[in-house]
Amino acid sequence: MRGSVKPTSAEVVYRALSRVSPFRIWQHLQEGLANQWLTEGELKQLQWQRLHSILVHCYHNVPFYRALWRQHDVNPTRFTSSADMKHIPVVTRSMLSKARLERGFAAKDRHGGSVQLVITSGTADGRPFGVMMDRRTYERKYANHLRQFYVAGWRLGTRSAALHHAGHGRFRGRYSGKTDQREPWHLLRELTFRIFHRRIVLPPYTSAATGDEEMVREWYARIRAFSPQMLDTFYINLLMLLDYVRRAGLTPLRIPRMFVLNTLTDTERQRLQDCFGAEIFNRYSPHEGEGVAVACSHHVGMHVAADSYYVEIVAADLDPLPVGETGRVVLTDLENYTMPLIRYDIGDMSRLLEGDCPCGRSLPRMSDLEGRVVDTLCNASGDVVTSWQVERLFQGISELSCFQVVRHGSSITLSVVPAAGSSDRRAAAELYNRRIQEVLGARVSVQVEWKESLPLEPNGKYRFVKNGSYPDLASLSG
Repeated sequence: MRGSVKPTSAEVVYRALSRVSPFRIWQHLQEGLANQWLTEGELKQLQWQRLHSILVHCYHNVPFYRALWRQHDVNPTRFTSSADMKHIPVVTRSMLSKARLERGFAAKDRHGGSVQLVITSGTADGRPFGVMMDRRTYERKYANHLRQFYVAGWRLGTRSAALHHAGHGRFRGRYSGKTDQREPWHLLRELTFRIFHRRIVLPPYTSAATGDEEMVREWYARIRAFSPQMLDTFYINLLMLLDYVRRAGLTPLRIPRMFVLNTLTDTERQRLQDCFGAEIFNRYSPHEGEGVAVACSHHVGMHVAADSYYVEIVAADLDPLPVGETGRVVLTDLENYTMPLIRYDIGDMSRLLEGDCPCGRSLPRMSDLEGRVVDTLCNASGDVVTSWQVERLFQGISELSCFQVVRHGSSITLSVVPAAGSSDRRAAAELYNRRIQEVLGARVSVQVEWKESLPLEPNGKYRFVKNGSYPDLASLSG
């Protein structure tokens, strides 16, 4: 934080622990908070130093990358700037998983400490992905996580709440049945969140579909009783809370800050902020790379943690795209030397933003996520349409409680759960049909179905747009 701010009691204890224990999270947090105010030149120099360091390490010490790069006649030790990164082949989850199982990475901490596996909650196909980390790297990832909260104005020692999905590693498979999906250094993590974050973790949504009002009622009661200053959750959970408050005629909750983990239109952001009395922030923090990007109070995209990650946006042919064009997110982690992620295709869609942010941070910006690659569609001209372009058509419609758009071949099914009080379904169906055709083309066949509930993914997450035809992205023109 800039300027002189009186520390909270939790911050005083954190700082003291960092002086007398092997944990250096407080120092990492302070370093990260300071780095966001470096000049653009200083930040780029720092990023290149860290990028070059991990590339050299991989070339000399990681069999997987050494073999891959030699196969493509690439020697990153000779690179002179980050512009040379385009010569390195992009890697995928399947490639990295195979290399990990075949011991293509270092299996021990360079400093002699323990190494544990960080498991993602599962991709769109339901398969989790594991990344090895040593404890020092995990501390840095946690510090990145903290920096995101500090950007939003939350601080250690302030009440917070989390509402995860059922497959989150925090639950250690209690709801998903997959006991291997657990957070590393679990007990230490839980103790830290309970004491220093003053966090309560609400029970996850465990039904296979939306509509479990008993669970939402419990969320409402516990949030109202605890009065957290920050809630970290998913957009779908807020929609269910919003609908429950309206149906039951309850007093809206008041939560000063919320991380929603979803891209919102300005209209939908305002609707949720009005209901919950909150300033809503978005952040990009996948399990394999905590703290990649976060929105500031100006809410124009998200600031990329350029001191910890090198982010590129590439086209379908994996060539880098210029600023402003939407493509696949390719991530290079500058901190994890145990299982490095170098030009890792993480499966998300976004774009880089140009210009300075009014907040004054020098960290570059990327747009909010525009969906998963597996959920991209095509319009009648063959142009790629991201799931976000479709999802935004239905955000902020008060007559909708929830919705889901699914493509199968050349047809689209729009499933709708109506909000309380909505009545004219025929006019609504015509409106929704017209909106979809404006984006995907007039020849698209759209079927609107009215539902009482909509299905969740096996890991407990929810997809507003699904491409049942992926990876066939053929034109819808027929």
